[in-house]
Amino acid sequence: MTALNVGQTVSRRLTLTAHDLLQATNREASGDGYNRMHEAFERLSGTRITTNIATGGIEVTSGFGLIESWEIVRRARGGRISAVSVTLSEWLFQSVLSRSVLTLSRDYFRMRKPLERRIYELARKHCGRQFEWMVSIAVLAKKSGSTSPLRVFRSCCAI
Repeated sequence: MTALNVGQTVSRRLTLTAHDLLQATNREASGDGYNRMHEAFERLSGTRITTNIATGGIEVTSGFGLIESWEIVRRARGGRISAVSVTLSEWLFQSVLSRSVLTLSRDYFRMRKPLERRIYELARKHCGRQFEWMVSIAVLAKKSGSTSPLRVFRSCCAI
């Protein structure tokens, strides 16, 4: 999005150093960090989305992945990782081109609890550039997908 916003050419394939990716996502640049990056690519490539779009009296249901492929380049078997490449799905890339993707604060990657991340994502989506967004605890719990009783959810959300 940054490259697009400054007028640079963008493509579906993104290549960068593994260290830069780990640093940008606030992950440790260690053997464990590299292993977790590999596992994350596996999860992302297996994530499937199914949606339906109705226009002009016709409904189309389609399925797609978030990323089309990923690649880790090593100097030699067991050697240091020199680069990683990710090819975005056509759907995700079109979302980028149409500027339909929200940027996340770098602090997002410091959040460790999945519920914290989900609440941030919801607030970011609904606030946009507004100063505030008002929502009841019951609606926030439903939007977050939480299955906890409201009293437990409320205590998790206390600031």
